[in-house]
Amino acid sequence: MKKLFKILLILVGIVVLLLIAATVALRIYLPPEKARALVLKHLSEQLKREVSVGKVSVSVLSGLEITELKISEAPTFAKGTFIASELFSLNVALAPLLSHKVVVRQIVLKKPTVVVIRKSDGKTFNFSDLTETAQPTKGKSSPAADKPGEESKPFTLVVSRAEIEQGSLHFIDLSPAKQSVDIYPFDLKLKGVSLTDPFSLQLGMKVKYRGSELGVKLAGKTNLVDGTFQITEGNLTSGAAQVTLAGTLSQLKTPTPAFKMHLESNEVPVKELLKYAPQAVPAGVTLDGTTKVAVDVSGTAADQQFASKWTGTGLHIASGENFDKPVGVPLEMTVIGNRASSGLISLKNVNAKISESIVSGSGTIEPKGKDAHVSFAFKGTEWSVEDLAKLSPATAPFKPSGTVSFDGRISGLASAPQTTLDAKAKIKLGEVKHPFYEGNGLEMNWDISDITPDLSKAVGVAHLSQGAGKILQVEKLAASSKIGRIVLSPLATLAKLQKKGALKQVKLPSFDTVPFDSLLGDYALKGGNVDVKTFNLEGSDLSIQNKGSIGLLGAQPIQMNVALKLAADAVGGSVGQILNDASGRPTVKFIASGTMSDPKIKWDIADVQKKATEEIMKNKDVQKAVGEVQKALEGIFRR
Repeated sequence: MKKLFKILLILVGIVVLLLIAATVALRIYLPPEKARALVLKHLSEQLKREVSVGKVSVSVLSGLEITELKISEAPTFAKGTFIASELFSLNVALAPLLSHKVVVRQIVLKKPTVVVIRKSDGKTFNFSDLTETAQPTKGKSSPAADKPGEESKPFTLVVSRAEIEQGSLHFIDLSPAKQSVDIYPFDLKLKGVSLTDPFSLQLGMKVKYRGSELGVKLAGKTNLVDGTFQITEGNLTSGAAQVTLAGTLSQLKTPTPAFKMHLESNEVPVKELLKYAPQAVPAGVTLDGTTKVAVDVSGTAADQQFASKWTGTGLHIASGENFDKPVGVPLEMTVIGNRASSGLISLKNVNAKISESIVSGSGTIEPKGKDAHVSFAFKGTEWSVEDLAKLSPATAPFKPSGTVSFDGRISGLASAPQTTLDAKAKIKLGEVKHPFYEGNGLEMNWDISDITPDLSKAVGVAHLSQGAGKILQVEKLAASSKIGRIVLSPLATLAKLQKKGALKQVKLPSFDTVPFDSLLGDYALKGGNVDVKTFNLEGSDLSIQNKGSIGLLGAQPIQMNVALKLAADAVGGSVGQILNDASGRPTVKFIASGTMSDPKIKWDIADVQKKATEEIMKNKDVQKAVGEVQKALEGIFRR
């Protein structure tokens, strides 16, 4: 045992002496001054740029070390500094070289700085001269290569440790794109780097772009043999926003790299996200609170599959008095689909939920030049009007109830899509207060298909029932919604006829204010025309009975049979006495035909003539006024 110990001591002593001898030899044959001159000469010739260094040292134990390394922009430092580093250290194990194995104990770069400049043409960079393909030099082949059947033994490479500490990259974009980016600090650690075995990687950096900062941290393993990189831990941060990611990159050695990734965010304050897209929120809408997203994506650059879930339950969304979703009300969306090599995006399953109401759909998005072609279908069934009203401050006080169902389609160019909707609804409101409408006990039912913006293809039925109320500015109220345009079409048509002077023979009240005790309407809709089955408005100043057809498109053809009961004393004199009913209110009837631009009014005086005759038969004294009354009636109603 003692003999073995002595042998080990002798061997250790020999190794120490050899290291000392090698170090002395290196200092004699390659002193720091000579090493520095060689480095400067070699780098300058290869890069065709000025190079400056601080100290250069070479030793058996520590390897090559260069301090204060600087490489100029082309061609001299007068143009600026391209690369700078406080320390470059390279340590190569010597013994493995004998067996054609390069073992790098460590490569360290401390505080390297790189400035990359994209020039104004957008195509060339300040390093473009370094990437030009060098022409191969012609020379004699090695003796070994001249001998058939003999090949030189390839070197294998192992890097025990490679590290970049507090590096920085400044990308200065002088092109019209103006996409300058700063990356600092940049830290990279590689352990056990091998051309044949997996090795680990750690990366950390901060990316600063247009006033925003993104932190990136990655840890994983890579395998150069099969071209894979596995992210075991990933983290992206921006302010309070954080996204974790994990997954695998594969086929990196092929023209079609593949990936499989999972990304998931924390509850991100939405105001943090809006820093990147301030125009994403429509005018009049306010957003606050938090949101969350999770995404799974896999495939290649040409063909991807994705599944995502967005949660906005923590958001407060408001738009005036029309919409107000408080924090805590469920709001989420899931999307499953894929993107093909042609650019076609298939949305196989889209589900959105707000409160307890759900809408589902599917469709495609296909590139069409500078625009895209959209084809999407969606459906919502039995949405609770009561639940939806809780999200609308303007509607909630009316205590609405009932259900709404819809089935819609969107198609055409994304910049100008065509929409079609099928809708069913049964709605009741206890009280209504609207800028143009007030009332109690409103009931509306409709079942209409193929609803387009102009209602040109709409087919279906609608029903309106209302207790006492008041309509203000009927034309504006009718134009405020598609269902309003349908159910108020008889009244809106009368208002238009009055404005055109077609009803000047009768003293009608202003349609800017129409009070009533009850309102009832039944309608059938087809091909842009409203078939008014029933329209009865009962009021103390004006009562209306209207039946017929009203066109909603183009010249708007009309064919209406109208009976108007006016306020007491609306028609005076002997004519008024004939027109008045038992309550003293005159009633007139007419038929409106033609179009809204050129209406034809035909007054119906048959009832008046009959009543006048009856009065004449009752009272002989009235006979004297027959000629006068008939002339007066003809003068009023046949102009």
